[in-house]
Amino acid sequence: MDRVRKLINNNLLKINIMNPTSIFTSGSKTVKTLMVTLIGASFLFSSCKKDSNSEDVATTSSVTEDDAAAVVSESGSGLVIQTSYASTVSIVFSKPENCGVKKDTTFSDKGSYGSHSYSYSLSWSRLLTCANGYPSKFEHSFSGSVSYAGNKGSLDGKTSGTFTVTGLDYANSKLTLNQTYADSGTVKINGKTFYSKVSIKTTDVVVDKVAQQITSGTGSVVVSGTDSAGTKYEYTGVLTFLDNKKATLTMKGGGTYYLVW
Repeated sequence: MDRVRKLINNNLLKINIMNPTSIFTSGSKTVKTLMVTLIGASFLFSSCKKDSNSEDVATTSSVTEDDAAAVVSESGSGLVIQTSYASTVSIVFSKPENCGVKKDTTFSDKGSYGSHSYSYSLSWSRLLTCANGYPSKFEHSFSGSVSYAGNKGSLDGKTSGTFTVTGLDYANSKLTLNQTYADSGTVKINGKTFYSKVSIKTTDVVVDKVAQQITSGTGSVVVSGTDSAGTKYEYTGVLTFLDNKKATLTMKGGGTYYLVW
């Protein structure tokens, strides 16, 4: 998982997102492999798709379930990065003196490694709610722009989200997050160019306070948009977070994708 390096510049977090992230799957069916990147995180993406004729929307779109799952994997990277940010900020600033104080801030980063480049710029708001003088809930919201480019894919678009963090008391070793997260923009992947919007809504994502790693939780996923011909597509799936920096993405059309960061 991406390393949270330190608090800088008016309590902003500088997040190192240069570590590789991989996605892989196993099984007896046809396996397809490609590389995609998002804001500096790189993925080895493979799919094992069951024999199935079912898809969420008409099959006339050139955007396949594998394409959609690849886009979801990229958004998953952004979700993990911002989960790390929100978790660390919640731990550091869960103090009685911050009760009821709304804080607005911005942060951005850009860079490159190998053949990949990335940039993002976000506006972030946070508000700590307390009960009887003790921190009980940290609410975060953000929006901004994101872009990436690599030898296998690129994205130019926008991102936004709202995270509610509980489990702030010192006796609790875990944080619990309920989140909405979205990415949208023009995607180039698998030799195709199309517009995509990914929406992820999570339920009870658990983060270990010491390791600051996601250990469990689930999320519903919708990826929709239009292909280069203007034909609409939509796919849905379920994201299940596991321990040890792993998750699974199960698409309604039959594909199962295993994620590692």
